Amino acid sequence: MPRRLTCAFGLAVALAACSDPATPTNVPGGGAGAGQAGTTSGAGQATSGGGGVGTAGTSAGGTTSGSSGASQGGTSGASGAGGTTAGTGGAPSGGASGGGGASGTGGSAGTGGASGACAGAGYAVEFNGDMKTQMDSTANIATLPQGNTSRTVEMWLYTVPLSWRAEHHLYQFGDRNPREGAFGIDFGDGPYPNVQIYDNGTADTTFKVPMDTVKETGWFHFAMVWDSSTMTIRGVINGQTPSGASKKLTTTLTTPASKLSIGYSPTFSGNGGFTGKIDELRIWNVARTDAEIKSSMNQRLTGKEAGLVVYYNFDEGTGTSSKDLVGNFEAKFGGTTQPKWVTSDLTLTCP
Repeated sequence: MPRRLTCAFGLAVALAACSDPATPTNVPGGGAGAGQAGTTSGAGQATSGGGGVGTAGTSAGGTTSGSSGASQGGTSGASGAGGTTAGTGGAPSGGASGGGGASGTGGSAGTGGASGACAGAGYAVEFNGDMKTQMDSTANIATLPQGNTSRTVEMWLYTVPLSWRAEHHLYQFGDRNPREGAFGIDFGDGPYPNVQIYDNGTADTTFKVPMDTVKETGWFHFAMVWDSSTMTIRGVINGQTPSGASKKLTTTLTTPASKLSIGYSPTFSGNGGFTGKIDELRIWNVARTDAEIKSSMNQRLTGKEAGLVVYYNFDEGTGTSSKDLVGNFEAKFGGTTQPKWVTSDLTLTCP
């Protein structure tokens, strides 16, 4: 399940922001707007939008069709020349461009097309658990959900066979002590298709990802939800809670203030961290429903969404840190060796 924000490794299980090297795909723009009949040439407007190749302009009853402008990725689409000649009683149509409408010769600008791909392919972060690659964010400790407060942590993961190993972690915050104090995801006792959500206590739950939709190699979306009002913890795969992935607790969480560790656990990683790619890491201070998770997992966020407290889209593609788009904090590369930037082939829609 590839990604790039149509504007979308590793974590401990994938969670379509911008990752695997890929050339942006052209997305067809909207239909051409009809040009207004007239005797003077109307200059077409080229608007940026990242749409696909526009369709050729035509002239009603005319003799020639002009080619439309094309926009690619997120570059400005050039206006296309519409039909060069107006037929008898016919008004030339404007050529459609990827982003905005282009005018035909002798006509006014057509209406803008539908929005296409967001600019750029986007990036993800690739981890190698055997090399103990890791990322840490210490600046946004105060914004992370603490104690027993409700929360949702979600991300896209690209896994490979080496991802599915016992105790190899995707992320964690909190601490292993006191009991119920950690909050994270790992791969349980391995191998594929086993994964685990944990708190180092009664919430520890190992379950199997649905093998019909989650393959050993490839992208999938993984979320972990704690609902303090119902005392329920659950793992959510591709916007749905699988069988065995939900558990009602009789004790509260005790998550202390801590750094956010990505691609590994600072307290349980004796066997190493995650191997694979991670993209679109989001943390909320609310327990999101399956429907809410599914509704936005394929979309790029703005960082201003209600309840969103941490958002790393990992789209820098260079340097040794990534910006949190909510509070402008940083998650920095570290470990025995550093993680790598990779282009993402996830497909995500623009906000």
